Amino acid sequence: MSAARMTSSTSQEREVKILAIFGCLHLPVIAAICLLLGQNIIVFASLSAVLCLVPLAMLRLNPQAAKISIAINLVAQASLITASLAGHPWQVDSHMYFFAIIAVLSTLVDIRALLAATALIAVHHLTLNFLLSSLIYPGGASILRTVFHAVILIIESTALILMTHFRLELTAAAETDNQRARQAEQRAQQALTEMEAASARSETEREELMKLMEQEFTALVSQGVEGRFGSKITRSFDNERMNKLAESLNALFAAIAETLGDIQQNLSSIASGDLSHSMDKALRGQFEELRQGVNGSVASLRGMIGDVQSAVVVARANTSEINNEAAALAQRNEKQAARVQETSATMEQLTETVSANSKRLDEAESLARHLTDRTDEGSRAVSRAVSAVGRIQESSGRITEIISVIESIAFQTNLLALNAAVEAARAGEAGKGFAVVASEVRTLAQRSSEAARDISVLIEATTSSVSQGVEMVEQTGTALGLITESLDALAGTISQIANSGREQFENIAEMRDNIRDMDGNIQSNASMASRSAAAAQALDSNISQLSAIAEKFRLEQEEATKTFRQAV
Repeated sequence: MSAARMTSSTSQEREVKILAIFGCLHLPVIAAICLLLGQNIIVFASLSAVLCLVPLAMLRLNPQAAKISIAINLVAQASLITASLAGHPWQVDSHMYFFAIIAVLSTLVDIRALLAATALIAVHHLTLNFLLSSLIYPGGASILRTVFHAVILIIESTALILMTHFRLELTAAAETDNQRARQAEQRAQQALTEMEAASARSETEREELMKLMEQEFTALVSQGVEGRFGSKITRSFDNERMNKLAESLNALFAAIAETLGDIQQNLSSIASGDLSHSMDKALRGQFEELRQGVNGSVASLRGMIGDVQSAVVVARANTSEINNEAAALAQRNEKQAARVQETSATMEQLTETVSANSKRLDEAESLARHLTDRTDEGSRAVSRAVSAVGRIQESSGRITEIISVIESIAFQTNLLALNAAVEAARAGEAGKGFAVVASEVRTLAQRSSEAARDISVLIEATTSSVSQGVEMVEQTGTALGLITESLDALAGTISQIANSGREQFENIAEMRDNIRDMDGNIQSNASMASRSAAAAQALDSNISQLSAIAEKFRLEQEEATKTFRQAV
């Protein structure tokens, strides 16, 4: 039973008890009237007392039927009052008390009690009107008066019954509304309990999600710090935002791994001398600037190495010609010495021998000039090689600038990680996991900076090797200069020999002395030719070393073929 219904029932029980007591109060009133008017007090008082006992007994035996007994008791008490006023002028006025009783009974909110009281009043009036009219009307029976009272009674009873009916409906509706409200309250309380339980489960799931996220992200960043950017987060989270964050980190690590892989491959190729590789895949942001810088540096280095290879091919061809010419000069000197010896044996062949020697000396002079021109070309080729190697040094400087950009990126990443750590510290306990991630990212940035410095050391080593190549090329140029000076001296000596031959041809008498001088000059020429050949061999050795250095670099097939054709 609901609280509202219990309250209504308690209120009705209280009203029943009040009306039962109210019925008992009629006993002294009736007794007083009997005393005042000289009526039979014993009869009236006894009847009133018996009527009072009935509702009191019903309250104990059957509380539901007590309302009807109270209605009968009150109507009967009113009829006793009317009967006790017999012969008194107020007897007619006492009939209004019946209408008052009907109104009082409406407080019981019981249609049965109203119907019972109405029926009892009607039966009382009709019966006594014909049997004992003096007990209800002074002056005898009156059917019209009875009908008039009956009409008024019916009107009042009908109004009170309708009012009671409406009140019962309103009470039932209110009870229904109260029951619905209580059910809604119970559902709301249950929903609140479920919501609190769901909130507790959500908090537990969130904590578990944060732990999983911290484990996965920390493991991923730790692997990144160790230089393993190929790792990724494979776990799927229940939170869509966490899944998107994991996908973003996986994409970031994949981009870093791919970019570092391309850079490492290109640097390894450069270190091994392979310049045919380049970073072809387009990137974004500073990665794209880094890719363009690396490709530009490799292209510049490729062009300079191609120029060096071309210069080496030309220098090698010129050196081969110098060696051949020096060998031919030595052979001619040997032949000339033999002829001079033959001339000392026979004077008759002196004129022909001197004439032949003069012609050969003219050829030697022309050959010496030719050798001087070739040597000058070799010197110019060496100068171009020095210029090409200088461009290699400039390219190395650009690569060093690119490494500086990488170090700058690492420094900015370090600053971003520091800012993330500060924001995580402001977030308190909730940002503790992000603080660990920020620390790991900062360590990763430091590792990137150290890797950039290692690359810088490698470039410096390459630059040192290029500098050694420059020194070797400069030494080659110096050797070519010495050869040029020697050839100039040789040309002058040959010219002197030609003049001596012409003088010998004009002065036969002084032929022997001139032949001795010629023999000495020929020996000197042979010695100078030997030194020229040795210098040419040294030049060829230096060019071979430069060629070996240049051949360590492998160019693209099309560019290498073009370089070879230009050299040929």
